[in-house]
Amino acid sequence: MMNKEKFTGLLSIIVPQIAKEYMARTGAEQEITLVKIYKSKMYEMLEDEETKMWHFSPKILCDILFDEIDGKDIQVPVEG
Repeated sequence: MMNKEKFTGLLSIIVPQIAKEYMARTGAEQEITLVKIYKSKMYEMLEDEETKMWHFSPKILCDILFDEIDGKDIQVPVEG
């Protein structure tokens, strides 16, 4: 388990990458995109280090966000 500061730093790198992917796909503005991300279940799960969602690429995390927006149950994908 990494310390809180390292994990927070990791999130500060991952979230802009998810936002960039989301904006590229939708054309949404950054502010709207960040609100969607930070209010999402996906982000809540990403914030929980134990889910290990930070292992996934921004593209996969964005796919999960789209699933959530589409009303699908979101779950931590299984690798492999």
